[in-house]
Amino acid sequence: MNSAYSHIGHYIHFPPGITSVILWDMKTAISIPDKLFAAAEREAKRRGVSRSKFYQEALEDKLKQKHSAEITKRLNANIKKHGDPSDGEDRCLEQSRKTILANTEWKE
Repeated sequence: MNSAYSHIGHYIHFPPGITSVILWDMKTAISIPDKLFAAAEREAKRRGVSRSKFYQEALEDKLKQKHSAEITKRLNANIKKHGDPSDGEDRCLEQSRKTILANTEWKE
């Protein structure tokens, strides 16, 4: 291999004299109530996934929900400010038209 580093599986073998510890996934310890832990264990088993995979998916889902809630909050603020185009009001379209016209450079 031409590279100074050779990859075998998940391990990297460095040239002599270089040592390193590489963790591909972050390991962490958390404290949760016993009832929550037991419920999570049952659900992971029911789904046929490892405990780590279950917690990973649960955390990803929670972060997606938070992101979705933030987007909804912003959309609702825009609708409140400019109107809802689906309710028959033209405030949203009118405001959009004004914004476009105000920011357009007109040449004679």
